[in-house]
Amino acid sequence: MRLAPDYEQAAVTLRGEVTFAEVDAFVEVELATKFKVDGYPIIMFFRWGKAEEFGGGRTNASIVDWLTQNTDVVLQDFVTDTELKKLISNSVGPSFVARGGSSLKANFKQIAGEHRAIGSFYFQGHEGADMVQVYQNFDSVARLEVSPDTDSQMILSFLRERAFPLFGEVREDNFNMYQTWPREGMLWACFNPKTYRKDAKEHAAIFHQVAHAFPQLHVVYIDTYEYDEYLVDEIGCDFFPTIVLVVGNISDESVEPGRYKKRMSQSQLNAGIVGQWVQDVLSGLVEDADDLEAADHMM
Repeated sequence: MRLAPDYEQAAVTLRGEVTFAEVDAFVEVELATKFKVDGYPIIMFFRWGKAEEFGGGRTNASIVDWLTQNTDVVLQDFVTDTELKKLISNSVGPSFVARGGSSLKANFKQIAGEHRAIGSFYFQGHEGADMVQVYQNFDSVARLEVSPDTDSQMILSFLRERAFPLFGEVREDNFNMYQTWPREGMLWACFNPKTYRKDAKEHAAIFHQVAHAFPQLHVVYIDTYEYDEYLVDEIGCDFFPTIVLVVGNISDESVEPGRYKKRMSQSQLNAGIVGQWVQDVLSGLVEDADDLEAADHMM
């Protein structure tokens, strides 16, 4: 395959972040000899003037991905939506996009540097109205129009609010996001390990309603087969279906969060019953599951 088109596209994507260069080794023989170049084409990576091993591939996406992970690249430039779609398709987690001028880019780059572990950050320079977008995928987009006076905190608040799906699956690759940007609690839906994804899809509308009613909570589900030990020990799911509300900041290890759980029947899985139970918990009308278990052990 030809390397040049992908290499040139990667240079466009990382413009202003990483310097790309080309060398004709047949002309620069002394330079090729110095770095022991014995095959063509080859990609070499230099940091502060010293050659390091390049461990990426030869496609645009793999070049950009490796450089992003192994340098201080936090914000990738793009030119067209077709290009953005390719970038998003190779991203894990939400994609945060800013479109506008240099002032917005400076603010967005600062946010990206502080929160790069949360998702992927992209920028498109243009002369139209400044805007910030959050993509869950290319068909699900939240948009915020901004002005030159919009501060970073307002942009960050928008990103935090829209980074999470209403009812999302917690996975190893996104759990850090839930810890880094916690809400007042997490409502876990625990489904049958053999059918958890099918069940989550079937009951998604119910939990979407609950999420809308309680925006202060993350509403999630999980692979109950792969993470069974975590669910039993940390969440308290030992029966399916069960809903568990963990109240408090899960990233603050100095404070033990409250844990409330309710075993459900299929007929009880409706927005009215789930929503009322959540409201009762938040109103202090439901006893903490840990207190109940402690009482059981004392009997």
